[in-house]
Formats: sequence, C-alpha cells, structure tokens
Amino acid sequence: LQHPFVQSIMTIIGISLWVEGYYKVGDFSLTKGYVYIFAITTVSFMFGLWAFIVGFKASIPQLRKYHYGKKILTFQLCLIFLRFQSLIFGLILLPSGAIPCVPPISPSVYANTILCCLLIGQLVILSVLARHFYTLPPMEDKELGKLEPPIEATASSMDGNHTFVPLVVQDQSSEYNLHDDDAL
Repeated sequence: LQHPFVQSIMTIIGISLWVEGYYKVGDFSLTKGYVYIFAITTVSFMFGLWAFIVGFKASIPQLRKYHYGKKILTFQLCLIFLRFQSLIFGLILLPSGAIPCVPPISPSVYANTILCCLLIGQLVILSVLARHFYTLPPMEDKELGKLEPPIEATASSMDGNHTFVPLVVQDQSSEYNLHDDDAL
C-alpha cells in the first residue's frame, strides 16, 4: 500500500525540482534529482512487488483451481517490463550513444518512442495471454491433485528447531488439517 503514496510524493518533489532546473526525466547524472527519485521509487516498487508475491503465495491453495498462477504471472511480467526496460534505456542505451540522433528528434525522444513501441507490443501479447487465462474454465478436483504434492509448512519452536508439518486441504474449504498437532 505504500507504493502509490511514495510515487505521489516523489512526483510532487520531481515537479518542484523540475521548476528549479534540477530535474530532467532520464538524466541519471548525480547532480540531477532524477537518479535519486528513480532510486526511491524503484525501491518502493520492489517492496510493493514483494508484498504482491507474498499475497499471491498465501492465496494459492484457495485459488489455484482458477489458474491463478498463470494470471498473476502475466501481471508480474507487465510490471517488470514497465520498470526494467526504462531502466535499461536510461542507464545503458542513452548514455552509451546506442540511440542515434535523428534530426529533428533528439536521442531521448527517440528512445522514449522505441520504449513505448516495445511496451505496447509486449503488453498486447501479455493481454491476449491474460485474456486466454481468464476464459479458461475452473479445473476439476481430479486435475488439481495431479498438479502439486501436498503443501508443507514449517513450524518453529522457541529453541529454533524446525519441524515440517504436511498440510492437506479438505473438501475445497479454507480449513487445513494438521497431521501432527504436537509439532506446533
């Protein structure tokens, strides 16, 4: 939940720095504010992605019959493409001169055009893939048994010893049956 707030605050700071002449989008020099704002928003993005993955892992037992893993994979790929391709363009391709200057278009505008075209193509492919996953019918119970072995959880005691406790989902409800109650 922190990412929208951090993004909003960093946008306001970026606009303030831009008015003063200390901020230019895509300028990764240490004397400009873009590199610092980009670093803070990237760390915020990584924490948000981590929380998203934790939520995904926690909901797998309840939602895997609805092809949840495939749907989340397409969403995560969208997020990763959006963030890391701009980083590659800004840190590697533009400073190295790999993007040419084609008058009247500057290298940064040309790089943004290439980046946006790449992202549009990738997101169209991922949206078609996601649409396919959302139209799949739910899996039957017999198909679910073939997918994965039973889930194991780790229980820790106060002295640091770890005991593996197999968990079994019964009757597609959200309750779990612990085989070894003494381990907890």
